[in-house]
Amino acid sequence: MGGGGSDHGGDVALWVPRVIFSPIYFTTEFLIRRPLGALLTAAERANLPEALYDFFAFGPDHKSGFIPTAFFDFGLNPSVGLLLFWNDAFFKGNDLQLSGSIWTSDWIAGSLRERIHLHGSDLLTLQLSGSAGPTASSLA
Repeated sequence: MGGGGSDHGGDVALWVPRVIFSPIYFTTEFLIRRPLGALLTAAERANLPEALYDFFAFGPDHKSGFIPTAFFDFGLNPSVGLLLFWNDAFFKGNDLQLSGSIWTSDWIAGSLRERIHLHGSDLLTLQLSGSAGPTASSLA
């Protein structure tokens, strides 16, 4: 008898991995991907990225501002901090950055960086940094 029918054994064999992996599929599809997609779409419609950019960066050209930071390392000991920046500070091509981070009294770090744009892509950079804590010597 001629073909045209499907391979019944193949159809049955496909159901085994479908059943086994269905909890993973439902978790990633309905608990992660779809809610995250809806959240990102709503944020874009509400102009949230532009509002955050305007909140953290100042001036007509957004040449100065601040950025909150978080770092999770040091044997699962986090640190939180702040980065302040000012591009074209005092004169065009002079960028300043000041950053600091802390986590209780176990960890504190800070740095000051001045970067002067010379001709083309040449830069002159001065950076001062320091840190104190149980892992400070391993960061240097």
